[in-house]
Amino acid sequence: SHVRKDRVEALLKLLQDDNLKVASLAMEQILNLGNDAQEIVDEYANAPNARLRSRIHQLKDVLSGRRARQRVLDSINNEEIDLWEGVLEINRLHNPDFSFSAVNEEVAIVCNNMDTQGRTPTTADVADFMWEQGFTVPDEDMLDTELYLPDCVVSFKYGAAVVLCAFTYHLGKSIGWPCSIVLHEGRFCLAAEDNLILDPTDRWKVKRPEAGKNLHECNTKQIWLGIISQLFLVSMMEGN
Repeated sequence: SHVRKDRVEALLKLLQDDNLKVASLAMEQILNLGNDAQEIVDEYANAPNARLRSRIHQLKDVLSGRRARQRVLDSINNEEIDLWEGVLEINRLHNPDFSFSAVNEEVAIVCNNMDTQGRTPTTADVADFMWEQGFTVPDEDMLDTELYLPDCVVSFKYGAAVVLCAFTYHLGKSIGWPCSIVLHEGRFCLAAEDNLILDPTDRWKVKRPEAGKNLHECNTKQIWLGIISQLFLVSMMEGN
């Protein structure tokens, strides 16, 4: 360890303090020690003092949460995962108890409901299906983290356009309806290969873009960052 032994001992002593504020400050100091923090946690995980043990376990949780966050951000940054996987990883960042399999089961049920009867679905088919299934974008002035979390969006069929677009894009891949996610008039929409636009915010209406109007195609990273920034903003406003 690069940290002087007497400093570590002083911090460990403060960790055991009755006053939570003092203990929290000591935790913060330890967390700022970088790799040394993990060494301290490993060394004192089974300390005889119960309070010290409990606070070391808290530190361990914080460190493993940080590592998990970093892993997700790295895989998003390097685009090592597909769009929907990334959206689910963002969900897990927000809620560590999040279950991938539970969401994927719900997604599979929705996919199975889309009976294409052996033919390639059209944009109108997808629009009708999403509307009949009840997927809805709320009024614009609603701020709620659940609108950006795919487990809530798929369960409640209610969510932000960016998440519903990511979900429909994922659905499209499994039913043979290729599309891209675009910004159209400032809203997240889906652009199909037949030059039609599917707008979830406007009750899944199918539109033909006006000639000369540029559509901005969003890449995977832009969609992820859009969801992360909205989640961060709403969490701050909700005071989390």
